[in-house]
Order: sequence, then structure tokens, then C-alpha cells
Amino acid sequence: MASVSVRCLAFLLGAACVIPGAAWAITPLSVVPPPLVAATIDADAAAVKRLLESGSAVDARDGREATALTYAAARGHADIARLLLAHGADAKLQDGQGYAALDYAMERGHAAVAQVLLEDRVAHADVAQRPAAAMLLAAARGELDAVMAA
Repeated sequence: MASVSVRCLAFLLGAACVIPGAAWAITPLSVVPPPLVAATIDADAAAVKRLLESGSAVDARDGREATALTYAAARGHADIARLLLAHGADAKLQDGQGYAALDYAMERGHAAVAQVLLEDRVAHADVAQRPAAAMLLAAARGELDAVMAA
């Protein structure tokens, strides 16, 4: 029985808990995303709205240090990104790899999400230090001459 206790202690510390002879294992809580992140991953805007209205932490992070806004940007969910920003999501937060929502939107070609993020003043406050973001902002504003010159 001691080995089961050791394995379950490992679970509590963030490892998987496997009980010998059991047909199942328990997933550690550190890999279960917060409900708001899960709803965003599922592209369930109605669930995201309900969770925000019921007081869910808008900037809750998953095991990768990513927020719901990070996933909305990475997956191209402009409507969810707009909803998260309206509820105070911090667009400048970076995940465990050092990337913010705008980085993912630009990298994956989600122009609609990038525009939502760029319309949020906080998200592009440091745009001058990020040339790619500056180009995207110029393109979103219709300043094609500036983009072509770059």
C-alpha cells in the first residue's frame, strides 16, 4: 500500500497518479485548464460569457501559463477575444514561452483577432518596439504605403 501512497503524493505534486491494477489514472490538477480557458479552446462564446459574468478570473492561466486570450488569439476567435478584452483581459500577459496574444494572432495569420487586439490600446502600447506589430497596425489602418515601404 505504501507505493500507492507515494504515487498519489506524486499526483499532488503535479505528476500522474497511477494505482496498480486500476483501469484508470488521475490527471493532475496542474494540467486541467481553468474553465474559462477550456471554454475558449472549445470556441464556446456563450460559455465564456457565462463564466465571465459569474466572476471567473479573466486572466486565469493553464499549465503552460497561457490565458484564455492567448488561446482565442492562437485559434482565431475574434469574438471571444473581444469579449475577454471587454471584461478586462490583459493582452500584454505572456505565456510560459514568452509570447503574448498578439504574437500568436500575427504568427498564425488571424488578422481579425490581431485587429481586435490592436484596437485595444493596452495591447499595442509597446508597438513601437515591435516592428512586425507596427506593420500590422499600419495595415489594419489601411496605411498600405507604410507597409509597402517597410
